[in-house]
Amino acid sequence: MSFDYKLTKLFEESVNGYRELSEEELRSKVESEASNFNAQQKIYHFIPKEKIPSSDILYLEYNPNEARDDEPMLYHELIMDNLKSWAEYPKRENAIVGYTDKKHTTISGVPFVVIPVNDTPLAICSKLHLIDSFSYVSINLGIKFEDFDRTINILLNIFNNPEGTYDPETKKLTLTDETAYNESYSTFYNAMKVVDKQFHESYDLLDEIENHPHNKETEDNVISVIEYLRAKKTNLSNTFKKLFDPTENAFKKIQFEEFVVGENKDRETWINSPCFLVKETELIKIVGD
Repeated sequence: MSFDYKLTKLFEESVNGYRELSEEELRSKVESEASNFNAQQKIYHFIPKEKIPSSDILYLEYNPNEARDDEPMLYHELIMDNLKSWAEYPKRENAIVGYTDKKHTTISGVPFVVIPVNDTPLAICSKLHLIDSFSYVSINLGIKFEDFDRTINILLNIFNNPEGTYDPETKKLTLTDETAYNESYSTFYNAMKVVDKQFHESYDLLDEIENHPHNKETEDNVISVIEYLRAKKTNLSNTFKKLFDPTENAFKKIQFEEFVVGENKDRETWINSPCFLVKETELIKIVGD
């Protein structure tokens, strides 16, 4: 099967399950459930124009058992949601993604202000977009993070799906019948453990893959990761544990009550708790300036 990750989504869709509210209902629920919010803490979530509901006021209730209705999670999201170092952070799956400045983003859609319920944890990226915030990963692996998921998928295929990945005679990476291993974390984990088990026993194969001129020209990111694993005498599991540390990559997790926009300009954020989504024109009616 062909494999094509959508690394740079133009927007993050809201999860299903929102409920439209009247102004009176919102005011009552904000007073009782989100009383710590103030109008200076604006984070903007973008909903595609073609999916805008009729109401300007929505209540979105997080459902941990609700499956995503879009693409499967990307590898870096699966890693984030399952590493112990990220355990205190809100999960990326079904998260509500927001931005601290609606004017300086490249996100398409209609902005809604996010009003989380009290005591909601907030994750804050180090840059405007999540995929730009993993400098520690990029520097060590020698690749742009936007290429990370694609690179890892090829490496997983080399060991889990050789017949659809490279020519058995020349070791040229043909990628004729790639498999995706991001259907679930268990699928990804099992494929990763195959790499971990076989990697350091397959140096002859890796030498041939690295030395093929076609691969050097077209799949240099994969070669860079292979060289890192060999030089460090490590495996994928330990590499992810080391390089995906949220502190090393300058991510932050705070309670929303502590959030100050001025200290977090041009940042992507996310929560995974119930919240209200309100058009800015309606917000002033509820919480004032």
